[in-house]
Amino acid sequence: MATIFKYIFLLTILLTKLFGQDTHSDSLFRRPNIPFKGKFGCKVGINYNYPLNHIKADIGLYQANQILKNDFSTDGNRSVGIYNHNLFISTEFNLNNNFILGPKIGYELNLLIFQIRLNIIDYTNLQQDNLFVFRPDIGLTFFGLFSISYGYNVFLAGNNFNMVDRHTIGLTYNMFLLK
Repeated sequence: MATIFKYIFLLTILLTKLFGQDTHSDSLFRRPNIPFKGKFGCKVGINYNYPLNHIKADIGLYQANQILKNDFSTDGNRSVGIYNHNLFISTEFNLNNNFILGPKIGYELNLLIFQIRLNIIDYTNLQQDNLFVFRPDIGLTFFGLFSISYGYNVFLAGNNFNMVDRHTIGLTYNMFLLK
């Protein structure tokens, strides 16, 4: 029962962030040249968990917040920086023999070719085993659309620590959808 309340609490926070009203009146937050700000998308991926040799598919939704900075510096030279950040909810599921489901929420930050992702995952086999995991990922990306990353699972709680291993390699593709 506590797990259900935990999911409801986390989902409420995430949905508030995704669908809440933007109350910023500063023009910095309402720039018309931000083409992907507030767009929702589908996120698909595949994760390889070694040395257990588990392969997991990953599918979910995210909200894109792309910021394009195009300013003049004080010395008159033009400086350009591009980054984006996404909140997402998704589910991992095992493609091997043992059924494992892993609903997760996370945050992703992309800066040109570098990516940092923070995930909270609750792996379960829908019987009696579960494993609550925090996974930071670091990797390379193409402006947040395609990425390859390495993640390290930090086991927070659970009763079956053999469901996943600590090391994960992931490939992810973020597809944009219309708002």
